[in-house]
Amino acid sequence: MNDERFPVAGKALRLMLIGQLTALFSFIPRIGSILSLIGGILILVAAILIRKTTPLYTRAFHFLMTMLACSIAINILTLSAASQASADQTGTAATLLMIIYMLSLVSYVLSFMQTYYLCFATSSLLREIDCEKEAGRGEWVWKLTAAATVLFLIASMLAFASIGIADIVGMIGNVISLIANVLYLIFLYQSSARFLARS
Repeated sequence: MNDERFPVAGKALRLMLIGQLTALFSFIPRIGSILSLIGGILILVAAILIRKTTPLYTRAFHFLMTMLACSIAINILTLSAASQASADQTGTAATLLMIIYMLSLVSYVLSFMQTYYLCFATSSLLREIDCEKEAGRGEWVWKLTAAATVLFLIASMLAFASIGIADIVGMIGNVISLIANVLYLIFLYQSSARFLARS
């Protein structure tokens, strides 16, 4: 089992990298939604493949699945809220919007937890093969993601309360998130290369 962990993790992380890169092009008109879907499927398949290598990856998988369920619920409730608003059911629509807002906050936390466990599990495996530099990069990724998540939550609550500095806090969160995402892609690439080299 131990001998198989590294090639399995390497292939899964490489697939996850491809999924992340594919999803980056979701802004392209007409095909963006298709690319986003393909990227999401690749990430999900990678999470299924890697989850058996260590319990930490299993936890990351559980958070990913919970986040997916949360996203589906948000989409359904958004459609329902729009339908209620067009039917002049403003009270029901307002209640649904509040639920959507709360689920969005939960989704931020779930996304961080999934990233945390994936980075922590990968860093642990990297240390087993004496790749301390790459393992350290994984720790930077989840720490920066944690900072961005906290700032996003604060910005969301400030915006909800109509407090003016919400945009500034959100902008700082976006910058940190961008840095974390770039480091995450590098981390996935280098980790998968190290693990596949052990095959």
